[in-house]
Amino acid sequence: MQLAPALNTRLVPPIGAARAPENCRSESAAVTPAADDVYPEGVMAAIKVFLSGGPGHFPEEHRVQVIDSLESSYKCQFGAGYEHFRHAGDYVSVEGERLPVLLWHTRTFIAE
Repeated sequence: MQLAPALNTRLVPPIGAARAPENCRSESAAVTPAADDVYPEGVMAAIKVFLSGGPGHFPEEHRVQVIDSLESSYKCQFGAGYEHFRHAGDYVSVEGERLPVLLWHTRTFIAE
């Protein structure tokens, strides 16, 4: 399966194989469910997303993640730094599922 050309064409790993690494997280605890989604108090939304861009050697198996909000930046530790991704409103179909695309926007380094 391939992404739309506007989103840098690349092969997408099977969704079932993707797992969020322990060191990747959203930078906000805010929950942003869709207007028609209702979550019991204290239950966070689980939004499956596709990470686009970043270093060429960023593992394909980490491209699909589950996050709690599209309103904040998502950061993932990779090598000696953090890759930061943001949702800009784009979506892509992966294995028949419509996922929000988080675009890479910057890298920060871990202070020693």
